[in-house]
Amino acid sequence: MKKISRVINLLPCPNLDDFPTHHQGQDAESLLANWTAAWHPELIAATLSRPLWCSTNQTDPNSETDPTGEDNSEIEETDPYLSDLYSDDEDSANQPVGDHGSPHAPKPYDGSPFRLSLLGQHQSANVTNTADDSSPDANSLWRDAVLLIPTVSIWSLHEGFAASAAASSAAMVSGHADRDEITQRLTAILGLRTDNAIEEWASEFYALGYAWLQVQLLTRKIRYSSNLNAERFESALIKSALAVVADEYETAEVELTTCYDSLMEEKNNYYPVKPDLIDLVLTSPKTLGRSFETEVESSHPSNFYMTGNTIETLAQRNTETTELLRKRFADHSASLVGGNQFELPAPLMSKDSAVNQILQNSRTARQTFETEPKVFLRRRAGLTSGLPLLLEQLDFVGAVHVSFDRGRVPAGSSGTIAWSGPGDSSIMAKTEAPLDASDAATFLDFSVQFGRQLD
Repeated sequence: MKKISRVINLLPCPNLDDFPTHHQGQDAESLLANWTAAWHPELIAATLSRPLWCSTNQTDPNSETDPTGEDNSEIEETDPYLSDLYSDDEDSANQPVGDHGSPHAPKPYDGSPFRLSLLGQHQSANVTNTADDSSPDANSLWRDAVLLIPTVSIWSLHEGFAASAAASSAAMVSGHADRDEITQRLTAILGLRTDNAIEEWASEFYALGYAWLQVQLLTRKIRYSSNLNAERFESALIKSALAVVADEYETAEVELTTCYDSLMEEKNNYYPVKPDLIDLVLTSPKTLGRSFETEVESSHPSNFYMTGNTIETLAQRNTETTELLRKRFADHSASLVGGNQFELPAPLMSKDSAVNQILQNSRTARQTFETEPKVFLRRRAGLTSGLPLLLEQLDFVGAVHVSFDRGRVPAGSSGTIAWSGPGDSSIMAKTEAPLDASDAATFLDFSVQFGRQLD
């Protein structure tokens, strides 16, 4: 593998408190893909450091800003580990990571203006890996570094940055929104391993990188501080990455667990409550394809919303998936939610018709899955004031007081309410607005939404 000094994500924000969680679509995908790709175990093992981040404001070659933050009261926050930069002398190169007193601050690149033409031509994915690091203008910050540039960071890079990075033998990967594409580029440049074992472990490290970011955002954006034991976390991270590269997987697992323990301790400093996440899979007769089969085959605890019509359609089309789902319902690794045979306009139906819809759905579910839904849910708008009494009489234990498609329902003041109906009837109902798990923006902003709900 080619020699690298550090892996740096260039972000369009001055500090993690302002991390751009508001982006949608491809920009959100690019931020997550680049952030997690940097946590590849071979990259961590090669640099003996966790991945770093830096503001694009510091890519100006002519800027007098010192990324270490020394002697500058208005300096923007940068990853603290960037204060421990490599210098030309051997002693400072061996200085331990995290020494904020390092006197070797990077020197500004003093080259001529250079427009980032490869980005200015709207090319979405480019790699630069040129120049001799013996150049007298090579900036120690970028020397032999791998620079990952999300789409949202491209246009905030300063003129002359490409030349500065190239003069430092930096490898730039820019404009990608897919992590597989990023790792393929890194493999082509650095020679990463591509065997199945390393790819499986890479997924574990990607998840850890995402968890690290979310814990930081949770504590910083909601509580304005972070008390993570960085030394313990990074030590375990490096040991785990080195163990993966050496095929010592038991050691890697132990050290990776230590990393998660550190993150859990940090989270518990502010939010000691254990959260419960509900995975809800919405289905219809038109969504019973391969993606649905993948959800059924997963061992992850899930709740499947299915009308009686959808259940009948599945039983006719795919007996194997139907049987697998029946087994999951039987061993309680999944549950069935719903309540209607068809989603008809409930406000226009009589009470008898509404009851028949629910009873018919229950019969269909028992015949196919040997179970029936006990939590009521409608995908389309149609919740009525008489439903709590009806559901209570039909032995439902809960409901989802949310409209997933069309219409509005009143939002509750808390995540769970006692939904009152006629007389003294009531049923417990969940009222949180659902988060779309297929949208990258959901995961980008997850910790902030999570923290607000806990508050």
